[in-house]
Amino acid sequence: MMSKHYVYWHRYPKDYPDQQLAGKVFYVGKGSRSRSKNHLAEARKGVQSEKCDIIRSIWAAGKQVVEEKIAYFDNEAEAYELEKKLINELGLSTLANMAGGGKGGARPGAGRPPEMLAPIDAMEKASALLRKAVKVLGSAPIPGIAVQCKAELLEAIGGLESGIAKRKASNQ
Repeated sequence: MMSKHYVYWHRYPKDYPDQQLAGKVFYVGKGSRSRSKNHLAEARKGVQSEKCDIIRSIWAAGKQVVEEKIAYFDNEAEAYELEKKLINELGLSTLANMAGGGKGGARPGAGRPPEMLAPIDAMEKASALLRKAVKVLGSAPIPGIAVQCKAELLEAIGGLESGIAKRKASNQ
């Protein structure tokens, strides 16, 4: 029988264009079932968070987020302990996590240093590319699929553009 709980992390792919970020872990979590994949769905839906902004910036670079399950546990408390230990060792300030692990809890002023965030111009380029994809889907030979994909892309564009606006406002 498979263990109920696991600890995972998401990291930049090793071939990420920004070599300072390539291969680096940006999120550590504890999950069960498909929890580790929920973050990708959130990013697709345009959820506004640092973690989702990073995921979208990886996609904008034509890459995929690397998801790795680190350890499996039958005991949830043990899984939370490893999550906390990894976050502590990697350093909360270098991660998109909102808290130090062990059932969460937001931390005020959470976030990575500005130089670790996706550049606004990269986010704007990603938004423009997604808009081009929406236009291409308009002429797709399979209308049902095209409509669904177009809706998902429009949600992602909305999330990206909202993130761009917030970042620009915070830079003023």
